[in-house]
Amino acid sequence: EDMGDDPVRASGYGITNLKRVLPNLPEWTASDGEDYSDLSELYGELLSMWNRYTGHVRTVVGGVYATMKSTDQAGSVYEPVPGIKQQEATRFIIDNVFTNVDWLNNEEILSRIEGSGAVARIQRVQASNLNALLAPERMVRMTEAALVDDNAYTLMAFFEDLQAGIWTELDSGAVIDTYRRSLQRTHLERLAFLMQDQEPSSGNGSGSANSPSVLRSDIRPLVRAQLNALRQEAEAAGSSDEMTRYHLDDVVARIDDILDG
Repeated sequence: EDMGDDPVRASGYGITNLKRVLPNLPEWTASDGEDYSDLSELYGELLSMWNRYTGHVRTVVGGVYATMKSTDQAGSVYEPVPGIKQQEATRFIIDNVFTNVDWLNNEEILSRIEGSGAVARIQRVQASNLNALLAPERMVRMTEAALVDDNAYTLMAFFEDLQAGIWTELDSGAVIDTYRRSLQRTHLERLAFLMQDQEPSSGNGSGSANSPSVLRSDIRPLVRAQLNALRQEAEAAGSSDEMTRYHLDDVVARIDDILDG
């Protein structure tokens, strides 16, 4: 996995290797007289590795370096990951999880191991990554980093990058495929969650001193602004693809429900 100091670069190498391995799995697991159990197991392991690589990268976004020191050693113990590295990590996840996932749908493999479920499996990984990126704890850390670092990756820039990466088709007019439609709905679901009145709890209703409060943070105003912008763009976007048009109509209706709620 990653034994170095650059998880983005290391995970990039890892995914490149997975793309080389995948087409060879049918041949490498074939045994006369045996079924495709080995192929199914190794394909599942490959998907797990893909998810694991992206998980290493995800920790960079809103991440903090910890350098354990004694009191006689100079320098900080905790430092935010540089903003440029956080932005590179966000771009990596957009490029390798939220787009370009067709390589995982190898027909020679899928037609031998299952009748359905391939799309849902990849959608779950995409949703898991997106929800983890938009965790309140992560976003509050990004807000705090901006207070002490003029070159920090701001929460506003993070939101803008995510929106641009997830909703690319609104500008390009391209057809929105099954994976992207699901991802965009997941994005709206997460934004809806962040718009709900939620307070951290320590078990006695008073909240924990270190738990993030969405209500008191900058998260809610940015989510509202993003929803309003997405609504306008979805309403203005056109497409010759019928399913894409239905999807965009549904996006507008979902955003209206979130904001009205």
